Amino acid sequence: MSEKKESKFKKWITLLKENPVSPKLKKIAWFSNFLAVAAFVLLNIVLWYFVSYKNYLLLDYVPVGIIIVPEILLLIAVIFPFLIKWGRKRTYISITISLVVAVALIVTSIWGLAFSKSIKDFISSFDDAVTTISNNSKVSTDDYNIFIDKTDKAHELSDMANYTFGIVNNYDVDDMHSVVLMIEDALKKPIKIKKFNDVAELAEGLIEKKCQAIIVDDSLMSMIVEAGDTTDDDNNNGPYADFSKSLKIIKGFTVKNELAPMDDPGNVSKRCFNVFLSGIDTGGDVTNKSQSDVNVILSINPNTNTIVGVSTPSDYYVPLSISGTEKDKLCYGGNYGIDVSMKTLSLFYGIDIDYYVRMNFTGFKDIIDELGGIDVESDYAFETHGYKFKKGMNKNLNGDQALWFARERKSLKKGDVSRSNNQMKVIEAVIEKTSTSSILNDYKDILKNISESFQTNMSIGTMKSIVKMQVSKGDKWKIHLYSVSGKKGVETTFSIPSMKQHVLIPNTKTVKDAKKYFKQNKFNKKIK
Repeated sequence: MSEKKESKFKKWITLLKENPVSPKLKKIAWFSNFLAVAAFVLLNIVLWYFVSYKNYLLLDYVPVGIIIVPEILLLIAVIFPFLIKWGRKRTYISITISLVVAVALIVTSIWGLAFSKSIKDFISSFDDAVTTISNNSKVSTDDYNIFIDKTDKAHELSDMANYTFGIVNNYDVDDMHSVVLMIEDALKKPIKIKKFNDVAELAEGLIEKKCQAIIVDDSLMSMIVEAGDTTDDDNNNGPYADFSKSLKIIKGFTVKNELAPMDDPGNVSKRCFNVFLSGIDTGGDVTNKSQSDVNVILSINPNTNTIVGVSTPSDYYVPLSISGTEKDKLCYGGNYGIDVSMKTLSLFYGIDIDYYVRMNFTGFKDIIDELGGIDVESDYAFETHGYKFKKGMNKNLNGDQALWFARERKSLKKGDVSRSNNQMKVIEAVIEKTSTSSILNDYKDILKNISESFQTNMSIGTMKSIVKMQVSKGDKWKIHLYSVSGKKGVETTFSIPSMKQHVLIPNTKTVKDAKKYFKQNKFNKKIK
């Protein structure tokens, strides 16, 4: 043994002799050490109780590393006191560490057991919400109504056996055929059908008595009301602005169709992927077909923790994926199905869009209220429906305030473009709020509203991967929001070719910039 090592050994022996540990203190030390071990075992039993719940459901959302790393650190904290209890002073330190660790672990275990039902309910409710959102994408529903003039003497369908029913030619042919069959089944006889080229001609046909009833869904009725409107300030100057007020509903029919699943590329934690966020603003079911009032593409790059959000105004004048070279309002694409809107934007920006998330904006109202309100920054000071919004940060907006903040365009300088910006800000504020602990308050109602207000083609596995990725990273995303712009115009559209109405002609520079931002994010470049 070298002199240096021998010297250290002698000092250690001397230290032990000068600081002897009494038998009683040794017993206390051993008891404390093994108490910490017992507490560690107890915690792992409780942890296993949660991890094994519903066939290891927790591990679908929480990375194993999140559990293993703290486990290793705790194990070190439990073992360390065994290694240092030499001499009276170090024995006291060993006892202190063991007792602190033991108390902390026992308290955590008791807390886990006390709230076990709530914790398991949260895990189960979260998984149920994911499953419901996934199931929403498997079906499309459409509510059709039979309308007649208010002055018509008919009160029920049986009074209309000899009526001529007007429909729009080539609009959702299969659904319309199903409705006609349901009407014929109810009347026990075939009905007379008259086809019109578009919704404006359909409305005119009822007014001019070319038919005595019309069969339309909510989307068609919205287009009738908007037909011929040449303004973009919500002051409808079209000839059919009050058309719906002159009608009465005789009977309604719901058509449900199973949707074929879209391909899911997966691997979302390791690649940049694009999501089309489509917002409908109706009070009905999220599975109902409706025009898309919010059209946002989110380019999400987990490698750089960057999200690029590009909003396209609902009145943007673009060719739909089903219209060839004919142009239409972007929002009308949603009337033909979410896949049409998704493909239209994919072609317009020259990018692949992997997923869609369709949300009912009205459902956001309840979610925001249950979150306790959101903070939204406004570029302008404006008033709408009794609410005042200042330029800058607007604190703690409730659901109704946030909804009108996102809806308003009449009092905004840039109209539909400004509305698109405000919609994105509401969405961003909700995302930020739900990423905090506030979602734990009234989480059942929040998750219920989320599940009822969202629809997506993401597989359950992909949704779980996104949650697991966020839990693992825990970082805040760098969010870059951008809106393309345009100039006001009045044109005919693919959906209503017989009448001109207001549209927004795309600004090619802003579209080019949006394409650039998508490309930069895809290839891990700085957004500039």
